[in-house]
Amino acid sequence: MYACRTAWKASVFDWALNCERGKVINKHWKLIPANTDVLVTHGPPMGILDQVGLNDNAGCADLLRHVKRIKPKFHIFGHIHGSYEHYSTPVTQFINASIVDDNYDVRNFPLEFRL
Repeated sequence: MYACRTAWKASVFDWALNCERGKVINKHWKLIPANTDVLVTHGPPMGILDQVGLNDNAGCADLLRHVKRIKPKFHIFGHIHGSYEHYSTPVTQFINASIVDDNYDVRNFPLEFRL
């Protein structure tokens, strides 16, 4: 089993650890080994537990493309506090593990999972 983590995330507003979307962030995602079973990133992939406000998705399309290529068993992330939850596909279980809400108040329990 191989686990990989990265603190980089695609630019969202002027938040911390931003990296320019497209070519710049993609060079980081390309470094994720193909044999990764557990992927931990700061931010989510596009369209998966990444909703900000009512209609905005803040995830990274390039990250989603690489997650589909790698097919990890688990992809764990946070950053989008209001989208705390888990979502499963036949291939990957996605976990937004943010324990704080949008006001940075602790509201959520840690999520557990088994390998």
